[in-house]
Amino acid sequence: MSPLRVGLLGLDGVGLVYLDTLRTNAAFTLVAIADGNAERVRRACEDSDATVFEDCRSLVVAQTRDPIDALFVTLPPHQSLELLPLAAERGVPVFHHTPFVRSTDEGQHLVQLFEAANCPFVAARTWQAHPPGQASQTLLDRTGRLFAAHARVQSRQTVANWRGDAQRAGGGALLHAGYEAVDAMVTILGLPESVYAECGSATPPGSPKGHDTEDVATVTFRFSRGEIGSLAVWRGSEEETWELTLVGSDGTATLRQSSGQEAPADACLARAVRHCVETFGHELQGGMAQSGMSTPARGHIATLATIDAAYLSAKTGSAEVPAQFMPEPARS
Repeated sequence: MSPLRVGLLGLDGVGLVYLDTLRTNAAFTLVAIADGNAERVRRACEDSDATVFEDCRSLVVAQTRDPIDALFVTLPPHQSLELLPLAAERGVPVFHHTPFVRSTDEGQHLVQLFEAANCPFVAARTWQAHPPGQASQTLLDRTGRLFAAHARVQSRQTVANWRGDAQRAGGGALLHAGYEAVDAMVTILGLPESVYAECGSATPPGSPKGHDTEDVATVTFRFSRGEIGSLAVWRGSEEETWELTLVGSDGTATLRQSSGQEAPADACLARAVRHCVETFGHELQGGMAQSGMSTPARGHIATLATIDAAYLSAKTGSAEVPAQFMPEPARS
């Protein structure tokens, strides 16, 4: 089977992990790369035969003349939000690293565009590839009936101002670093009945803020069958970790990105990205429709609604209901 001809938007941070994955996997031929930083593009693509674009929009528009089989996107949401509708118009399947939008409304809008075009639109779930070499479901089977889920996330990233909305505290610890932990809880336990959250800043009093958002967040979740969940997430730490412990009637299970003697977080992330990318490639080559993809973006709407409820709770000081953010059919 011929390799898939693919493009990559975004070379900052995790974008370099995708770049390495796509270059070294025989299932793909990387034919187009774009990033808004000309120097970053030049350094990353010195040994590449791919067509290089210093304007991400130009790469997407170029698909009208020379279409590719899939587009991988690692841009922050406020940038990709302007580009993804163009990909849907051109029928280009998209795999997006999360978070792929900033709110439920944005997510629902993009999902509808790709569904109307009958074009695959997938958002990553790298947490499903942890722990390395062992299916997450195997761990879940050990827990029996779940009672609780406790997540702890540390992020080295200290500047993430891409949400650009001071009133909604975005682009920071909860939406950016905490997304996968929230997504894992919602995927495993369902949409929470209520969410209570508090957000704060680690910036010393009197110091100029380098971003418009929170550096630390704590969230408590209550689920429909009585389970409870908790999340503590902060950024600016020296160590990058991601850990979710599930507590059930038959024992506990832990999903983690790095800990103790295990591989460093960067290596764990690279392995997880490789797994997700390979799965997406196999599904595309198998001709699967959008509804058959393993992580269609619509499956993330409940996660986005939960995060929207958490930000609202941090603002109101009261527990909030994620269902209020869900599309109308899902509420009934």
